[in-house]
Amino acid sequence: MNWRILTTAILVICIGHNPGTNHPRMLTTLRDVAKRGAKIIAINPLAERGLERFSFPQSPKEMLTGQATELSSSYYQVKMGGDASLLKGMMKALIEMDEARVLLNQQPCLDHEFIAAHTAGYQALYDDLRQCNWAELEADSGLTRQPEWKI
Repeated sequence: MNWRILTTAILVICIGHNPGTNHPRMLTTLRDVAKRGAKIIAINPLAERGLERFSFPQSPKEMLTGQATELSSSYYQVKMGGDASLLKGMMKALIEMDEARVLLNQQPCLDHEFIAAHTAGYQALYDDLRQCNWAELEADSGLTRQPEWKI
């Protein structure tokens, strides 16, 4: 992966991986992302300490004082295999929010022109999400529906 792309990202979503063990150099990059104010969302069935807080080992101040940078702005601890249901719930919440804004004559959340020009299969995804049942998404993900699903 080209880590430089993260230097300008405003949102990073880490799904089902353990950078503290598998990608330790990524923690420094995520620390920089968090320090500049970008959002980091972690989705993992296991609580991953490295995605919560990180002390930079080359910083004497952080090492001597125990200071750490909080990394994840949101941490979703899903059931094993529940990440797809959480993501579907987030997308469903987004299209519902978009539809509500359109009904109120407000600016939509989604860029419908961009979607039409640059995606394939959007209508099938939209139709599938409209048919999804919130209770099933909650049961499958292990998380209850909450405002935070609306990233």
